[in-house]
Amino acid sequence: MEGMIGRSLQLRSSPHRLQRLVILGVLIGLALLMSVSAENFLTVNNINNVLKQTAFTVLTGAAALLLVVSGNIDLSVGSVLATTCVIFASLCKSGMGICLAALVSVAVGAMIGLVNAVVSVRFKIPAIIATIISMYVFRGFAYAICRANPVVVPFSVKNFSFLGRGYVAGIIPFPVVLMVGFVALFIFIEKKTLVGKYAVAIGGNRTSAILSGINVDRIQTVLFVLTGAMAGLSGALMASRLGSGDPTAGQGFEFDVMIAIILGGTNINGGEGSVVGAVIGAFIVGILNNGMNQLDIQSFYQFVVKGVVLALAIVFDQFMKSRIMAMGTR
Repeated sequence: MEGMIGRSLQLRSSPHRLQRLVILGVLIGLALLMSVSAENFLTVNNINNVLKQTAFTVLTGAAALLLVVSGNIDLSVGSVLATTCVIFASLCKSGMGICLAALVSVAVGAMIGLVNAVVSVRFKIPAIIATIISMYVFRGFAYAICRANPVVVPFSVKNFSFLGRGYVAGIIPFPVVLMVGFVALFIFIEKKTLVGKYAVAIGGNRTSAILSGINVDRIQTVLFVLTGAMAGLSGALMASRLGSGDPTAGQGFEFDVMIAIILGGTNINGGEGSVVGAVIGAFIVGILNNGMNQLDIQSFYQFVVKGVVLALAIVFDQFMKSRIMAMGTR
């Protein structure tokens, strides 16, 4: 088993680090371009906004990355975010403390992840189909819970806005603190635990993983649950940031997460990818979103730009893989 895992982990060798360096260069170049094009881009307030807005994508993307590396995908994270956004706001409005309400949101997200795992892993329905079903079902639940009206939380609810808009030591946005903490956690899971190593092995060669004694179904279930849990936490943060539980929240969020993961150099078919790469990809998406808003680009053109960016990311990823394979045959 160890030999097979070791061979799978060779996919993260120097050529792939080179790929991440190229993506990091793209991030820096995009930031420089936006700083020149948009007058207010480099202001302290706007940088804080970029960090807080990107935190949602990073939190969910760090978990979803491991799921994609294992050969699966979750397109329901936007609907999970919406459902838990409404639930968190409703619980806080009813008098529950924000910490307990946030934990409930995480638990609800984890349960939805478990449902996705059961449908996909247990009943052998492709993950893309299973999670599209969940995307529609739980978006409907989000609307049903609040009867399609945002749950507005009164200002009298103590600390409701802290999760999404609060600051630690008066300087660092709380969502950024959470983002850094969970990124560190998922890097640890990726590099130092069997869950991370087995995810690579399963995505690289599922049959070999099974023959090596890896409990494939269990690992994939854990990864679905982790992805749902992080989408649930993002829902709580979103409600806190918006000041209400909005059932329309998270529309297109699943695609931002997937664009970030693919931009980060992850193989959509599984077997390779990194949390660090996904984080870089998330910041590319975050800067792009913020920059287009700063430049007053209309929303329908923003969809076009994102589609083009995704296409270019896939082309670039395929080009890099061909170069890496060519280097490996020398």
